[in-house]
Amino acid sequence: MPDVSTTLALLRKPIEAIFEVAAGKTKEYATRLKATAAVKELYGKLNATQKVKTIWNVDRPVAISSFYYPARIESKHGSQQLTNLDELPSNHVVLSGIVGQGKSILLRYLLGKEIRSGSRVPIFIELRRVPPDRDLEAFLATFFSDLMEAPAGRELFALFANHGRISLLLDGFDEVDPSRAHEFASAIDLIALKYPNVRIVVTSRPNSGIENSPLFDVVPLAPLTASDLPGFFGKVLSKDRDLATRLTSAVTHSAAVAQMASTPLLATLLTIVYRAHQKIPTDFPEFYEEVFQILLVRHDRAKHGYERKRRTKLGDREIQLIFEAFCFKTRAEGMSSVDELRAIELSRLSATAQQLECDPEAFLKDIVKITCLLQEEGGRVEFLHQSVQEFFAARYIASRPEEVAQRFYALALKVPHWQQWEQVIRFLAEIDKYRSSKYFFAPILTDALVSLNALAVNPSPQSLREAIATKIGVRQTIIKIDGSSLRTHKYFIHQIATPPIYRLESIHGKIFRSFFSPTSGVSGRWSALFDRETDGQFVSYLSIAEQCYGLEQLDSALAEGVNAIRSELARHNERVTRLNHSTEFMGL
Repeated sequence: MPDVSTTLALLRKPIEAIFEVAAGKTKEYATRLKATAAVKELYGKLNATQKVKTIWNVDRPVAISSFYYPARIESKHGSQQLTNLDELPSNHVVLSGIVGQGKSILLRYLLGKEIRSGSRVPIFIELRRVPPDRDLEAFLATFFSDLMEAPAGRELFALFANHGRISLLLDGFDEVDPSRAHEFASAIDLIALKYPNVRIVVTSRPNSGIENSPLFDVVPLAPLTASDLPGFFGKVLSKDRDLATRLTSAVTHSAAVAQMASTPLLATLLTIVYRAHQKIPTDFPEFYEEVFQILLVRHDRAKHGYERKRRTKLGDREIQLIFEAFCFKTRAEGMSSVDELRAIELSRLSATAQQLECDPEAFLKDIVKITCLLQEEGGRVEFLHQSVQEFFAARYIASRPEEVAQRFYALALKVPHWQQWEQVIRFLAEIDKYRSSKYFFAPILTDALVSLNALAVNPSPQSLREAIATKIGVRQTIIKIDGSSLRTHKYFIHQIATPPIYRLESIHGKIFRSFFSPTSGVSGRWSALFDRETDGQFVSYLSIAEQCYGLEQLDSALAEGVNAIRSELARHNERVTRLNHSTEFMGL
């Protein structure tokens, strides 16, 4: 057993600091909390987060330290490794990363560092697990009370929070039910306002909404680069150095192939593909197809001929077909975690949809036990990673006949469906290129330009301001905290109720960074536009630009955003034209 006495001493420090300032009942609780037995119990609970099941170890959790490769973040000085919370630019940060970039593992790694910080007690929460009937702060207070095994609830949480002796690690904002996203964003903002000394880190995919909070700095995770790959492959293949060396050489000799290893998830999947076939896929569609086959039904065959006994009598391809339909159906219902009984029913429906017969419960058991794609926990069936569900859902759509696929894309064009299917459609852009461009991207990007008064090649700045900058801005909310006569003013990015416009978030983000970054000419002056009295007062981006001398910045951000949409539309139109040539070649 490793000696953890130093760690326990460091973990006791924030508790002892609270003991010095506590009074009454909370001092009694703090007295018990700093006892050796209580600290050991707390350490055991926190340290449990340092073991996870991985794509390599399906049956049992393994220590993060055994496979973790240091994540890098983007900063004004370039990319740099992130090894602890004190390296972040402020107390309140959104760690933003795309699919498979290792956000959750990074947050767990940072929790391990927090245990040994000597400064704070960390709280790690998967936001999607917060019950629908619970206020976030109340949930955190109860969670903290249970963690510390002290019945003080909000009182104890508030004491630690007011003195900056806890850190909140909130994972997966993008996985929150979309109907609750605004509620969660507001709750997180309120906690940041009430407890400015608390370290709060939220992980999310880009454009989830949380990054628009003026209270949080957005810190993007950096992609893996060619210089990272030797270290990454060496870590995940630590027991096979020769394979790690050959894989590194194969990947780094091609810039196109290196893109397939730009995130930890992709690099790990590429490792599995290479280990199975001793070759690198030539493009993303081939890569995905290889991944589907290997992860779903061939992973065990790399173990010297070992193959687990199946409960179903289905062949490899039949299992994959049902799994693709299952992923589509769960994605359509907005679920990445499914009650076991509902999962069995969806398996039955998926088999029927693929005109196959099997015992649905046996099918689920095969997917869980033979592969690492689904896991059972607490009476629920969960995807190993949300992107697994999205990959296979895209594969199901791509395999549909023309008429069916066309109807799906027509549905996806409507609000809010394109938001629900956004990541799946990104994958379809790679594996169903022609149809996704023709039936989805070309029409929705055209509609976006029409809605933005920007279909013309050179739209006037005035028309862009009218279409965008008058409808998005900042809203003032006045909050009274804990019965105090003092009022807190809180500001949210707000859009006047209009139908959502595809890619508007990217333009919105450009304006936001232009206006509210520390180097912005209007930064620090916009709040003077509010009367400090009217709850709900709205000031548009155009008003901020006009009154804070930022019109040039506004017009530049608008033009840049619209030009990006126009360039994307041109690429998809060109793709459709190019692929149409194949029908001409065939004389069809």
